[in-house]
Amino acid sequence: MENGEFKELYVKEGSSKELLKKTLSGNIKLTETGDVLLTSIKPAKRAIVMYLLGNKVLKLDGVKQEEAEGPAEIFQRTGIPRGTVGRELKELSDDGFVKTTEDGKYFIPDNLLLRIHELFENKGDKNEN
Repeated sequence: MENGEFKELYVKEGSSKELLKKTLSGNIKLTETGDVLLTSIKPAKRAIVMYLLGNKVLKLDGVKQEEAEGPAEIFQRTGIPRGTVGRELKELSDDGFVKTTEDGKYFIPDNLLLRIHELFENKGDKNEN
């Protein structure tokens, strides 16, 4: 397929997985048992995003059944204070970076991967908690 006049807008299949690898490289490690190990929990907003992206990878690799997690699970698995997790998830949701399931769990949809990568790559997050 040549994609006509708009060919520069098309991306190759699998490019979101490559973007995910680039975004996570150096920020997390994964275990075969389904744990996401963060290299840092500061700033908290970045750590939460990296944790949720790590869950996405674990689901894609078939290690986990579901990528979405609730605030209590994120608190327990990351060590980020409970109040901070709740506040940061609300901000991330309000800003459109995370979505919620019907049962109140959070995840990052594939269509936001480029936006998140650009946020951390270009602007950084020096002013975040």
